[in-house]
Amino acid sequence: MKRTLYSLAFAVLSLLSLITSANAAAPLPHGFRGLVWGQALEDFTEKNSMQDTSSAFEDKFLGKNETAYKRLHDDNIIGGVKFTAVTYIFWRDKFKAITAYTAGSDKFTQLINLTKKNFGRPKSIEENQYCKRVIWSDKQTELVITMAGDDHQVHLYMRSLAIENLENRWEKASKSPTHTEL
Repeated sequence: MKRTLYSLAFAVLSLLSLITSANAAAPLPHGFRGLVWGQALEDFTEKNSMQDTSSAFEDKFLGKNETAYKRLHDDNIIGGVKFTAVTYIFWRDKFKAITAYTAGSDKFTQLINLTKKNFGRPKSIEENQYCKRVIWSDKQTELVITMAGDDHQVHLYMRSLAIENLENRWEKASKSPTHTEL
């Protein structure tokens, strides 16, 4: 009788363990395609494959002390979805974020499904008549996928929260009368 109870308890615990591990999501990446958040471009082994594209943006989305790069000969495919370009953003020579654009509700759905599969449930979903935004985040990374407009423009944005925090502290310190370089 005891043996049967132990066997049953072991089977239940094993089943619960399998269910829990099947639903466990991987942590969000702490970088992108070989670049780690905060890494200097000079320290990147493939730095010769990067081209500065900052002037093309004319400060439309680049902040103070930010530069934009693209990888030469990149297929611009993320999660099986073809993007028009993948842009790497650096703040004060530290890798901060990537941004990528494509179009199509089917591509949005494909990205959302793949991201849920890899990283679990999103932290939040925001939706109104103009756009739909799905956000995943952990202590180091935020990943945002947005679809907007009648032409279903899809924007993927992934950023380092640590670099964002450092940038905010630096901006705040640079405004103070006793400014010292971080």
